[in-house]
Amino acid sequence: MGKALFVIDLENEWINEQSEYYIGDMTQLVENVNRLIEFERNNGTKILFIRHVEKDSTEAFAENSPNTELIGSLQRNDTDTIITKYKINPFYMTDLEKALEGIDEIILCGVLTNLCVRMSAEEAYDRDYGVTILADCCMSYDAITHTFTLDDLVTTRPEIVITELSEYIQQ
Repeated sequence: MGKALFVIDLENEWINEQSEYYIGDMTQLVENVNRLIEFERNNGTKILFIRHVEKDSTEAFAENSPNTELIGSLQRNDTDTIITKYKINPFYMTDLEKALEGIDEIILCGVLTNLCVRMSAEEAYDRDYGVTILADCCMSYDAITHTFTLDDLVTTRPEIVITELSEYIQQ
């Protein structure tokens, strides 16, 4: 079977200082994610960019807004798949499961660790995918929430692997 990398919600909304969802400087996160994308692409992993859009919103995460575009410095190419979700769960009412045919392992990175990354991990786990989360390729508004979320996932679902990028690449 195969692997897929989910790059979750790395959209301009998070880096727009005028947005109520501004998360802060994501430079290191994007650099880490780009290293992960390059590593996975070189290993034949399917790359999926997951975008969040709020239906009927005219402000945050509004459809067709520049803020719902993927961050421009992400390493994307034409073979990557883009999935647009309208809820926290990327499997809910999307073509994600169809895009995952032949996949049995999912690698997760993105924002927010405690919301969309966590939901992706839980939903993938419940569908019997192997799940790995790259802790330093994910981000929450604060370190306490980020760490608690990852610790809780491992405690409640010990099969989920939480690791750092450097360790993962050296496996």
